[in-house]
Amino acid sequence: MSQANRRRKHRRKGATSRKSKNRRPSNRRYSRHQTSEKSKKGKPKASIFDRFQSRFCRKNPKVGRVKTLPQVQTIDLNTLLNGSLEYIPALFSFYPELIGEIPWISLRSTVLPSVPKRLQRSQHFFDSNYIYMKNESLDTDKISDNQARKLEFLLGEVLGLGAKKILGFSTVGSSHALAVAQVAQILDLKCEDYLLRSEVDPAVVQKTLEMKELGAKLNFYSSVKSLERAIKWKAYFSKWNHSVVLPFDGVCPISCLGYVNAMFELRENIRRAELPPVDYLFVPVESGTSLVGLELGRRILGFEDLQIVGVQARHHIRFNLDALAANANQALEILNRSLKRPFKFHCLASDFRVLRNYSMDSGKLEQKELSRWTNRFLDLEGLGLDFSNNSRGLYAMSQFIGAKKLENKVFLFWNTFSGVKSNRFHYNLNSPDVPGPLKRWAKSA
Repeated sequence: MSQANRRRKHRRKGATSRKSKNRRPSNRRYSRHQTSEKSKKGKPKASIFDRFQSRFCRKNPKVGRVKTLPQVQTIDLNTLLNGSLEYIPALFSFYPELIGEIPWISLRSTVLPSVPKRLQRSQHFFDSNYIYMKNESLDTDKISDNQARKLEFLLGEVLGLGAKKILGFSTVGSSHALAVAQVAQILDLKCEDYLLRSEVDPAVVQKTLEMKELGAKLNFYSSVKSLERAIKWKAYFSKWNHSVVLPFDGVCPISCLGYVNAMFELRENIRRAELPPVDYLFVPVESGTSLVGLELGRRILGFEDLQIVGVQARHHIRFNLDALAANANQALEILNRSLKRPFKFHCLASDFRVLRNYSMDSGKLEQKELSRWTNRFLDLEGLGLDFSNNSRGLYAMSQFIGAKKLENKVFLFWNTFSGVKSNRFHYNLNSPDVPGPLKRWAKSA
């Protein structure tokens, strides 16, 4: 009997070869075995949003200039020595050891951050207190709302991976989805936005048409499960098509560093006597990224007398106090990896103060009263203010002052509204440019 026949006979009897003994099970079997073990232990299954957030929490590689995108300004020591950077984050100026360790790109066309402005004509709305407003619209002219602060740190890591396409996930009409499309056009990248169903109003239609005008490919989903499935598949295929999946609404620890840097900018305003020491800081909240960064920056700088209050403007799928504390601690861990003297404190859910009675979904605030108050404020100050988020936050601050009967305190309101939105489109659902899902959702509402 030949040697090959002996091997076949030996295998038919049930014996295993030496190779099959040492062979590791396939990835498919191994993953099934692991999931069965976890299910036996009774641990809850993490959401898709939470699982894909962890990819942005690992140690960030050093990122220099991206050769494929010469117009992007990434920060390293050579950039600083050449003086070719239009804006240096105040966080890096205070901690130089972070330069080259934490990825960052410049998305704001400004040399120095804007100084908060004193509100005097509307003084009677806030009793005898001193009111200042920080306008994000003065710090950027290309990206809507306050999204530039989040994307500067988030995309700094993404571009270091050599991405050619950005995949953004958000709700219909969100500023994050529009900002992703705007950044993709600036950086000459392809963009796909995956949008979850939400209420359809004129602002939502305008933002959607603007995204189409910018060249973004739009995909609409009516349920959270279908969007989670899309995130899962797109993250799987991103290994081969050079695309990067951004976290839902950009909510992740590294994006919170944008508002940690904002608190360092505020410190510089106070040090230069451009702003008195602040007692209360109010900021409108949706996903909570801005509130996390500001609170973390306050703890780092030791502003014990400053109280930060968030005003929830609308319900968000990712917003809860435990998630805010987790993002804050993970962002602090990212900083501690590169700092010479790491910080040893931890943030708790009780550290975040949020007013919820002024949300669009609470139904406790009369729209007529809010519109009357906002229109009168705009007539007096002549500032840009939206009727959805920032008007609610500013109105909540005036009610907070009246309820607490505060006097001679310094209040700072962080106006996240920016006028970089489209006014070229009209609200006409019958227009062929309006996507079909928006028409169906508007009629069924």
